[in-house]
Amino acid sequence: MRLESRFAAFLTAVVWGAVAVFPHPIEASTERGDHGITAAEKLEALEVPEVRWDGVPVSRVVQTLQELARELDPDEEGVPIILSDREGLDPEVTLRLNNLSLRRVLDLVALQVDFHLDVQEDAVILRSDVEPRERLETEIFPVSRQAVIRMIGPIEREDDEEDDPFR
Repeated sequence: MRLESRFAAFLTAVVWGAVAVFPHPIEASTERGDHGITAAEKLEALEVPEVRWDGVPVSRVVQTLQELARELDPDEEGVPIILSDREGLDPEVTLRLNNLSLRRVLDLVALQVDFHLDVQEDAVILRSDVEPRERLETEIFPVSRQAVIRMIGPIEREDDEEDDPFR
């Protein structure tokens, strides 16, 4: 690990007092270049050996995790982590975690502060303004007339009309 990385982690712990981050870099991939790796793949690949937060605002936690991701990434690019706190809540995080992927750490932070974690191809967004119903995804599947008749059964009518649930 570079001396600057160790110093940055130490300085972070000293300046913030309640925060201690112990970085542990991952090895560069030898099978393929790290170019073209999505944010989700990087989140799973980067392992955070230990974090300790005692009442730290989520904005500082996100800043720390973004800096840590840059240090742990062999390409030193990191993963863009964007905090969208429209209500200005900036809730406090209290977590002690060991040897977890960056994805799992972000999941636990989001769970604790009741934010939504949205992992996109090129960035991660932590949002406070998502309603529970907005977290659901709707998919529409085509269903044939015969499948509907099999599911709900034929409709009995008094007149001699054809059994058609679509009329």
